[in-house]
Amino acid sequence: MKMRILFFFAILLTTTPAIAGKMHCPKAHADDEENRKIARRYFQMGKTFSEKGDHRKSSESYECVLKLVPYSLNARVLFAKALDALGQYTRAREQYELIIADSAEEAEALKPEARTRLAAIKGLADKPLPKDEDDETDEATSAELKKQQERVRQLELEREREKKELERRLKDLEKMGTGNLDAQRKALLDEFKRKEAEKMKEMEERIRRLQELERLAAERLRNAGPPRPVYKEVATPLRKVGIGLMAGGLLLGVATAGAGIYSYMEQTNFQQTMINDKNLWKVDESVVWDSSESKKLYNSINTLNAVTIGLGVVTGIVVASGVALYFVGGSNRVLVSGSVEPEAPKKTGWQLLPNVGPEGAGFVLQTTW
Repeated sequence: MKMRILFFFAILLTTTPAIAGKMHCPKAHADDEENRKIARRYFQMGKTFSEKGDHRKSSESYECVLKLVPYSLNARVLFAKALDALGQYTRAREQYELIIADSAEEAEALKPEARTRLAAIKGLADKPLPKDEDDETDEATSAELKKQQERVRQLELEREREKKELERRLKDLEKMGTGNLDAQRKALLDEFKRKEAEKMKEMEERIRRLQELERLAAERLRNAGPPRPVYKEVATPLRKVGIGLMAGGLLLGVATAGAGIYSYMEQTNFQQTMINDKNLWKVDESVVWDSSESKKLYNSINTLNAVTIGLGVVTGIVVASGVALYFVGGSNRVLVSGSVEPEAPKKTGWQLLPNVGPEGAGFVLQTTW
């Protein structure tokens, strides 16, 4: 009796869908009540996966429900929506058409939505299925689970064979009618009980391991959540203008530095030219300042200095404006991958507010990021 209870419990474990990877769906039984009992577990699994955004496993769960109880309208509706969200439009259209063709009274309220969605996805090509990350991570667990299940079934078959073999040997013993029948019968029964005890011990250990695998899988399912959202910062148009101004300011800064270097070189040349002109003045008094080379260089240096200063001022204004627009413009936080329901974008902004007080008036710039 204990062996039968253990074996029945092991069979229940083999039908549990908590192990990740390709979902296992048991075959339908002749007992409809038993099918509904198992289907309820898969239906709850489908809802759990749907809430976590895993439409692939959600669709597999509802598909299993329909294999066990094909008349479940709720499961068919959710199966169609899961396929629709997964981009499997061909199969989704089939399910919507079955909902529309359903003659049940409770289906009437669902048909308008099914018709609307069927028209929306008409002609759409199927999308490739997303990669199931659990397929690889749980491969070893699934293999061990299968190994334990096969051994449990094998032990039950061996037990049945040994029981038949014992019955056959006892009958042969009675037919022969030689020797001490009670002693021989006792020897056969003791041998059978010994083997039965060994198999019982192994069976208990196998089922204990199955329970452990089941517990780990259930814990993993509870802790599994939607993929962690990944965001990227996208610059606003105002920030992009600021970046452009800073780049332009950098070029102006290079030009300012070039003008300053050239001015310095001209000043060095001016000193040498002044020495030459002074020597000429001692020889030829007709050489005057207005017509000298020194005067030309002097004017050129003044012009270069004015240009350098002007470029420096413009560079400072452009860079300062670019930096201000960069921080004021800010950026928007855009979801790249992860959660199906993205967080609200994180924005930056600014406000220019009037400020009036007893000592004067003005404006206040407020920024947020």
